Amino acid sequence: MSQFYKRPLWLALALLGLFTAAACSGAPVEPLPTLPPAATTPADEATTTPGSNVPPAHVIIGTAAVDSIQILYLESFPVQVQVEVRGQLPDGCTQLDEPVIEQEGNVFQVELPTWRQADLLCTQALVPYTTVIPLPVNGLAAGTYEVDVNGVTASFTLDMDNAMPAEPANDTDSGVAPSGAYVDSVNVADPASTPGELHITVEGNLADGCTTLTGTSQELMGSDWLITLTTFRDPNLMCTEALVPFRQVIVLGTQELTPGKYNVVVNSVSAAVEILQP
Repeated sequence: MSQFYKRPLWLALALLGLFTAAACSGAPVEPLPTLPPAATTPADEATTTPGSNVPPAHVIIGTAAVDSIQILYLESFPVQVQVEVRGQLPDGCTQLDEPVIEQEGNVFQVELPTWRQADLLCTQALVPYTTVIPLPVNGLAAGTYEVDVNGVTASFTLDMDNAMPAEPANDTDSGVAPSGAYVDSVNVADPASTPGELHITVEGNLADGCTTLTGTSQELMGSDWLITLTTFRDPNLMCTEALVPFRQVIVLGTQELTPGKYNVVVNSVSAAVEILQP
């Protein structure tokens, strides 16, 4: 072998020996340089929850397809009205967003939006949905109202103003509130079956779960026998808002009455009766 090839081999062996000796001696080894962190892209950032006024760029906002709507009434006073909406979402990733409700006159315009993340792979089959949306009807005047949800319409009717009537001034210590009892019907038994007495059956609803009947007040004005049902409610109690049905029998004495036709009026609901000669 020539001298030209022997020299590089000798140098390589010498360098290998030096590195081995340094490793065995326990000399500190310089750490490798730290690489800078990888740059992030918008796709790596967390997705903002839809429903805000400014949706994130990678969220697609749409409008829900509506097949049908139905008006639901809750048994309470004031009446609570809801609209049940049925339809289909276009794929497995699309979700319903919060509805937007606007009232113009007697029309409730309800917009039901949708959202989906733009970069997801989704099933393309239609997905049925059902959602119930409460309508802001407290305080509305009696009348017929139209509801439009994404172009599908229905209507509902309020037979009376949907607000608690203003209560007359009362003794705050007694807690008496005549308007706490809503009368639906007044029926007077045949006076001949109970001579000297009128038996009056009153049916209706109390304003809530805390209101109770306390008695009656009576006044005879000509041929009108005015009767007011009085109630009591502790204002410090938290109560259910549903109406509570009641049935009350009132007995009136007729011995001092002049024979003739009378109107028995209980909380503005009346019934006619004729008092005959004893």
